[in-house]
Amino acid sequence: MKGKTRLLWITGISGIGKTVLGECLASKAWESDSAFQWIYLEVLEGQSPDFPSVASDLLAKLGDRDIDPQERNNPDQLAKRLLRKLQSHPYWIQLDALERLLNPEHPTEFVDAYWATFLQRCLTNSPFASCLVLTSQSFPNPLIEWNDRYPNVWVEIRLDGLSQVEQQLEFFAKRGIAVDAVNQDVLAQIAKIYEVHPLVLKVNAEDILKEFAGDVDRYWQVNQLEFEQVARELQVARLDETIYNEALDRKVRDRIKKSLEQLPTDALDLLYRSSGYRRPVPKSFWLGMIGDRSFQKQKEAYRVLGDRALIEQEVNQNQRLIRQHNLIRNIAYDLLCQIRSHGKLPNTKRLNFGSQSTNLIITC
Repeated sequence: MKGKTRLLWITGISGIGKTVLGECLASKAWESDSAFQWIYLEVLEGQSPDFPSVASDLLAKLGDRDIDPQERNNPDQLAKRLLRKLQSHPYWIQLDALERLLNPEHPTEFVDAYWATFLQRCLTNSPFASCLVLTSQSFPNPLIEWNDRYPNVWVEIRLDGLSQVEQQLEFFAKRGIAVDAVNQDVLAQIAKIYEVHPLVLKVNAEDILKEFAGDVDRYWQVNQLEFEQVARELQVARLDETIYNEALDRKVRDRIKKSLEQLPTDALDLLYRSSGYRRPVPKSFWLGMIGDRSFQKQKEAYRVLGDRALIEQEVNQNQRLIRQHNLIRNIAYDLLCQIRSHGKLPNTKRLNFGSQSTNLIITC
């Protein structure tokens, strides 16, 4: 990123790595300047897309929790308050899933046009001590011209899959698949169908290793009809970029969902129930989600998820925490809601860990 960048917008379909890239950039920036405060906010499914709603949540993250009700409904006043914060203190703010602020029928337009007004003020008001990293699946049309108007303070990045066949084959090899002259064409074809989506490549690689003992040819024989059907449907959708991106996103989700549903029962239950955590948590919290199983079964379920690369780890203040990839979590959570709608899981699970306890409330 440029030294004076104020806004960075990262686009790409679900699971391509937008959130991780933003976090990596924050970590790198922290190494050179630890003065800023890192703030993360995800726009949640079903949340109101209007500016006052999200701005109020962001102000609460910044410490302003007691906002007058009249001011809470006034976008101009909220914008002024938020701008003062961003101008006076070095915040690094990552706003994720901003596609939920866009119109579903016109996914390149904000539902609330005031968002473009506020973001433009972030680029033009001086001084400005903060940096905003924004991620979404689509890019809003009102911002297209900003690349030319604000080249020193605005950056847009589009994330795509691995571009070179060599990179794609190396990806499979690093996952433990033996790439040879016989199977490399099949692996490259699978990668191409899903636009070399890293998460789908990882899921496919783990399926090949765990379900087919590394036999790429047999994996292709079993799934060939599905893959070829996906390729045909996506080819038709290519006539319109927006329609194509939406179709690709659905196919990516379908492939991941199919892979998840093949997990052993205990591992699948653990994945479902832990999808309620949006934040990294200790391993003990996850295991407690299937506390009705023996400790040995809990450990085995956790091991299965680890082996299938369905767990991400990070270290925070010398504590090792775990979480799910955002797209994995979203798919698992949707499946959990479907199960709960059939009355198979309780709405709330109370977990006790010594002197600590936490509520996981499933709201579907």
